[in-house]
Amino acid sequence: MDSLELDLLEYYLQLGFIRPIDLQFARFLWSQALDINSEDEEGVVRANVLAKYGALVSHYLGKGHICVNLERISRGNPFQFDDKQLKKLSEQSTIEYSLEEYSSYKSIHYQDDTLSCNEPVTTPLVLDGSNLYLNRYWQYECRVAAYFKQAMPIDIDSVVMADVLNELFPMAATDDANIDYQKIAASIALINPVSVITGGPGTGKTYTVVRLLAAIIKYYEMNAALGSADKLPIIKLAAPTGKAAARMLESIRASIDSLPLTDKQFSAFPHDANTLHRLLGSLPKSSNFKHNKDNPLHLDILVVDEASMIDLPMMAKLLSAMPLHGKVIFLGDKDQLASVEAGAVLNDLCQENTGYSVQRSHLIKQLTGYDVPSTDVADENGIQDCLAWLKTSRRFGADSGIGNLARYINQGDVKSSLEVIVDPSFQDVNAKVLSEKAYKQCLDEVAKGYIPFINLAHKKDYKTALLEFTHQRLLCALREGLFGVSELNHQIEHRLNQFRSISKSGEWYVGRPVMVTQNDHALQLYNGDIGIVMEDEEGKLRVFFESSSDVRSVLPSRMPTHETAFAMTVHKSQGSEFDHTYLILPDKMNPVVTRELVYTGVTRAKSRLSLLYRKNVIEDAIETRVERFSGLIDRLA
Repeated sequence: MDSLELDLLEYYLQLGFIRPIDLQFARFLWSQALDINSEDEEGVVRANVLAKYGALVSHYLGKGHICVNLERISRGNPFQFDDKQLKKLSEQSTIEYSLEEYSSYKSIHYQDDTLSCNEPVTTPLVLDGSNLYLNRYWQYECRVAAYFKQAMPIDIDSVVMADVLNELFPMAATDDANIDYQKIAASIALINPVSVITGGPGTGKTYTVVRLLAAIIKYYEMNAALGSADKLPIIKLAAPTGKAAARMLESIRASIDSLPLTDKQFSAFPHDANTLHRLLGSLPKSSNFKHNKDNPLHLDILVVDEASMIDLPMMAKLLSAMPLHGKVIFLGDKDQLASVEAGAVLNDLCQENTGYSVQRSHLIKQLTGYDVPSTDVADENGIQDCLAWLKTSRRFGADSGIGNLARYINQGDVKSSLEVIVDPSFQDVNAKVLSEKAYKQCLDEVAKGYIPFINLAHKKDYKTALLEFTHQRLLCALREGLFGVSELNHQIEHRLNQFRSISKSGEWYVGRPVMVTQNDHALQLYNGDIGIVMEDEEGKLRVFFESSSDVRSVLPSRMPTHETAFAMTVHKSQGSEFDHTYLILPDKMNPVVTRELVYTGVTRAKSRLSLLYRKNVIEDAIETRVERFSGLIDRLA
């Protein structure tokens, strides 16, 4: 039987407006519905409804949304086509969507009008309120919300732990300007089996977690002396990418020497850090993991850095794999770019803090000596009791252009952001209006800045070359076009060839930095890992990567999917920092250029930021926030 909706979806696909999987999913649902319903007129109508809503949900999922809010989508433009796309469509090629229409046919999707996250739902689509989900994403969201809502506070000896915290976080003055938010964050993480510590660059997330882990280790040992435990805790570190994991481990190692710990206590600190995929144990050709609710992780404490990069499915699977007694601590900057895949979990978790429950605020004061805002909720205040906010940047002072620019971008303050950009008194920010001359000058400067690491690569100084490469990076927003990562890498290679720093006669050459773009569990190389092509001692080209001890290398022929990394997208730069960051924004506004992208790009710079921009583009970007449909906020309330 024919379907007008499927014909229109086919038309959308031919125009490149939707993905092939969106159409195929619609076709699958249509055929399944016709198998269930008799092929009369009413059955075909029902099948068409299911097909067109399936395509819509799939399309939104591809754009990072967890669900479709059928009350909020535009009836005239439900697929969120841009102006150029809409010009190609006539009124006759628009598919109408509404909550009322779907609700009238929902009996073909499930049998009951009441939903509970604790009850199995076996239909392909789930309507929960006005949010329409793919079944498994509804389950993921329920699972994450339940974990945070059901986590009960841990019973600790507040007197003993207060002494431990005072030793690790010396008491500061108690006026508002000198509240030690790091100490408060540590106390919140001690109290809760799951906690989230969020803060911008330089607010001390690593400093806090190092002392938090020291407090946990000390407390475990005290309990062991009292006979309530017989070992130090098993602590593991993880992050979404290999680079972020390595950076967290390096930061922790650099911070523990000053801690008042015994050799035995030091031994409890982790000696390596894993990607989340490696931690959970990826299974070949499967989206599932070795560790799950039936085979939980073997650990007591898990610290997860760069939590803003975690998508909803990964968060759900990670929490499912936590042992019942385990404690998980998430670190991240909620204002950074959300995950590439569906969801913005950290941002959903870190909604504005309305205050802790009365009971929790009293306990925080017992542990830290500080008063914290509280609500009129007596016992538990859900997710709010699990959140800790770090507010003071110790990396960027009042005279830092990078720090001020990041803050104003984050606040959506266009006027103040532009004032920082053009203010010559900020020595750490060098911003130029995009022009052909400025573009060429920028690429010349970037290419020359890479010469030191390439010289080290030629000398086979493997470890130093890898370290030197981290000092500078060129970031961009797009993948294609004059201002995209492909063209920028080509331009830099061309210049380095002219400078005779590299000899590019083929794909592989000494000094080529490559970034892995697909996980390879056999080689233990993961999306985001960066290596440099150098000759081994026998003169053969290999790709060298950092390892926990020294370096390791892989033959080019064995490399998983990868790309050149002189330039990289802001998305791929998350979890990394560079002494000197170059950020090139495109000459025209693009949907991917948002406040979160510009903020993330700016905050990759530790010491210097060079920015190439058009005034109208950066203005529009700062005013454009990423919005992803999700029911997690309401589910956590």
